[in-house]
Amino acid sequence: MQSVTEEVSRVISHPDFHQFIHGLISDSGPRFRAIVERSEDYSEVKATIQARISQDFGDLQVAVDKFAACREVDDFDRQFVFLDWKEKNTDIDSIREIMQRLQKWDGDIVKKIKPQESKGLILVQGRKLAARLSSRVKEEQTNLREYLMDLAKEKA
Repeated sequence: MQSVTEEVSRVISHPDFHQFIHGLISDSGPRFRAIVERSEDYSEVKATIQARISQDFGDLQVAVDKFAACREVDDFDRQFVFLDWKEKNTDIDSIREIMQRLQKWDGDIVKKIKPQESKGLILVQGRKLAARLSSRVKEEQTNLREYLMDLAKEKA
């Protein structure tokens, strides 16, 4: 509404409309923005809306903290290169350790990253993040299983 009323001045000052409105409109009157922003009702409603949005963000902090708990998986996703790891780790203990970590992460992703969560006007979407992290974890689990099979074949 405010932007529409501010556009009126552009229309009424346009040369093509001058002949129709000349002398009818004074530029000395109060502006819409000044009237609204000085209004107590407007100030109260604005403060209520701002407080509600702040509260909604605060309430969603729990969801954000759960996402942050999966930061380790995200770091793994960005940094881990299976072929590099494979060259350095040929013992069963290191394979078991990373396999257990991947299994834990797989469960954490499902438990902690909800596909969608909303509070008031705010919507937090975790579907893409969960899908990306989960697929990477499953991919590395598959790589490890294949690596174990290759090691078993070599030993046999």
